[in-house]
Amino acid sequence: MPTHNERHNPTDSSETETRADDVTGGWTRRGYLTTAGSAGVLSLAGCLSGSSGGSDDTITVGYALPEVGSYAQLSQYLRNGFELKVEHELGGQIGNYDVEYVSRDTEQDPSKGVSVARELITEENVDILAGPISSAVMNAMIPEVRDEDVVWLNLHSGDPLIVKEGCLRNQFNPSMNLWQTSYPMGKWVYENVAETAHIVHADYAGARGASQYFPEAFEEAGGTITGYTPVPLGTTDFASSLQGVQSSDAEIVYSFFAGGDAINYVKNYRDFGIEKPLLGEGWITAPNLLGPIGDASIGLRTALHYSPALENEANQQFKSNYTEQYDSGPNVMSVAAYDGGKILQRIVEDTGGYGVEEFNDVAPNMEIDSPRGPLSFQPETHEPIQNQYVREVVEQDGQLVEKPIHTFERVESPEWGCDLS
Repeated sequence: MPTHNERHNPTDSSETETRADDVTGGWTRRGYLTTAGSAGVLSLAGCLSGSSGGSDDTITVGYALPEVGSYAQLSQYLRNGFELKVEHELGGQIGNYDVEYVSRDTEQDPSKGVSVARELITEENVDILAGPISSAVMNAMIPEVRDEDVVWLNLHSGDPLIVKEGCLRNQFNPSMNLWQTSYPMGKWVYENVAETAHIVHADYAGARGASQYFPEAFEEAGGTITGYTPVPLGTTDFASSLQGVQSSDAEIVYSFFAGGDAINYVKNYRDFGIEKPLLGEGWITAPNLLGPIGDASIGLRTALHYSPALENEANQQFKSNYTEQYDSGPNVMSVAAYDGGKILQRIVEDTGGYGVEEFNDVAPNMEIDSPRGPLSFQPETHEPIQNQYVREVVEQDGQLVEKPIHTFERVESPEWGCDLS
């Protein structure tokens, strides 16, 4: 089996078809191998030949994502975005390379994430490690991936610890970090909405933006945080948490919740009759949540790096292709993975290879036209430079949409002591 370096930029670039094509939903998928534990399950309608570890004419992408449970749908959004670019728009090839996929279930468990990373790198010999979703899983994976000759596309996990404690030369983040989605809002809220705020957030690392970075910026601008209310994950009845909010002197409430917790929280907030404006990070008004939340979401103002309502040309084309392929609209996760595929395409086109050296040669100096707006990387940290948008949920043509009302342009994160330049 060729080594990583041999496959990243082989001397013989001639194409040799080694597997049967599987046409799924109108586009070609060249090899998708998914496994649970050590048992392999082919997810092709046809047959696969050749090893799952790829060859010198194949780029092997290893998904480290949760496959079952509440986060399985989020994993599918990431796959949809990445494969929309590679399979639908590029026909399953980048340059002279076919693309194949291997998947391992992280089970949203940090220790499992470590073993998954090890299996994908050492047993499957993947070239691109894509994932995970959980920041806790990501943090556990850092020591396992740090010194490996594999490109880590961090498609979603936003904990800045990847920079603060990792500072990995082989890690590239086409998504976001929690500082970006919260710190810029602090000053904006103080200058445009209120001078006092109460923080209500899910009690886990992913809520660090609401519990740390927003308050930091809000207080630096002159605002006052009147209190913090952390709420256990999985809470369905927020009455006890909201009692303190109701009696608070704060003018507004700033929150972070995601998934089912966000749905329950917003509905409880409205049912409780709290009149204080509710603001927060954009996960609380994700497009897939607006339907279940319903009219209770109208008027919420949140910040994130993408809205399906953005009117730029790249987003219009992306939405059209995504909806045609998957019969549903895109979201912030699918756009991050889509851009991950776009970045890989650029690396291959510019260098002829796809390894850590090629990424470091090109990525720090590149800019792509993303559906979210201009996207580039900070050379020091490999974190994204991108716009952040304040979005307000409004009803438009009978649908709930996140309408951008303000743009923080080309937001750069702190370097946190990391310098990869």
